[in-house]
Amino acid sequence: MTDDNNPVLIDIDIPIETARLYLRPLQAGDGAALNDAKRETWDQLVQWMDWAFGDPGTVDEDEAFARDKHARFLLREDLLLAGFCQETDRLILMTGLHRFCWRKRVSETG
Repeated sequence: MTDDNNPVLIDIDIPIETARLYLRPLQAGDGAALNDAKRETWDQLVQWMDWAFGDPGTVDEDEAFARDKHARFLLREDLLLAGFCQETDRLILMTGLHRFCWRKRVSETG
């Protein structure tokens, strides 16, 4: 069902899977994996990401972030996706579609 006046009704075929990777929205319980990934790559993140400054934060902060982003995904306000390795279930990337115009079906990527 698609209703440009109500983006919540727009179906999105998730998860996206390849032989080595699957992408899905963040969800409750992903805070620890997100925090681990941030801590592992923090030196690189601070060089390139505007939001990366200070320290990587806590697991509880990342759990709250994951739950907020999941809610925003359900509302079709922001489509942040987490990429996991098929073999290990390890979080290895984050990507997303942001700032939508649902009528035109355009967004920014990140």
